[in-house]
Amino acid sequence: MSSNVFVNLPQPAGNGAGASVSTVSLGAQKTLVIGSSGGVYEPLVTIQASNDGVNWSPLVTFNGPNVQNVLVACQFMRMFVDRLIDGVVPTVEVGASVDTLAQVTLAATAGNGSATPTNTATMGLSKSVQIVGAFQGTVNVEVSEDSVDGPWATIFSFIPGGPTLQSMVVAAQQMRVTREGVPVVSPGLPSILVAATSGGGGGGSGNPQRFQYVVTGLEPDLTNLVIALPVVRPNASYLVQVSQADCANTLGMAIFNGTRTIAQFTLSLAAAATAGDTFTFYVDDPT
Repeated sequence: MSSNVFVNLPQPAGNGAGASVSTVSLGAQKTLVIGSSGGVYEPLVTIQASNDGVNWSPLVTFNGPNVQNVLVACQFMRMFVDRLIDGVVPTVEVGASVDTLAQVTLAATAGNGSATPTNTATMGLSKSVQIVGAFQGTVNVEVSEDSVDGPWATIFSFIPGGPTLQSMVVAAQQMRVTREGVPVVSPGLPSILVAATSGGGGGGSGNPQRFQYVVTGLEPDLTNLVIALPVVRPNASYLVQVSQADCANTLGMAIFNGTRTIAQFTLSLAAAATAGDTFTFYVDDPT
């Protein structure tokens, strides 16, 4: 049985970003625990991840004491505080199994087309892909289980203004980037960083489900979306990893304790969703 490791995310003096901490020895399946500010108004605390220490992507936003499981392989983590009115900046602690992070940068073409593949056969199953830099069009990250010429399947898609980090448990002999819809003028050239750990995926036996939800705009509460599971699960102890697949705005997201049932759960948002917003969910049993 592997041992666990725990880190504390440094607190900023007030609103803004705290110092980053290295998470290269943490497995992808992480548990985040946040305390209270002690004030009347709890601030918004967004946990961010980075694979270059410069560009940061939001993982989950807390609005008070809570615990959340996330799937993310990353080099660094930090907290970002907003709307601190009274009290103190809450404490955030991160726990995970001991693991070793591996990382590669995928090549990207200057315009439409597929770039040269990268061999990822020795990387762990729990993968997080972060896109950095300005770009236009759609950037698709594809995988193949063949060492020569595919076939290829898209596992992540990135668009300008959309989420910049997505995670999944996936085995890949090769990975590559394909761009489409790229204009001739100011096409941009993104960097695509892939980080992976061996653990955190439930060993392939966690009854995984991966699906998307598209907001209709007719939901009773656009800040608390009730998400039905594609298949009823045997119990409510499952873990949920969520990412924005195609949204009008970047939204802080959380799934609070007590909202999971065997048939559904509630996705709480820091701001109202917009019709057409698309969220991707990965549901799995704890390891």
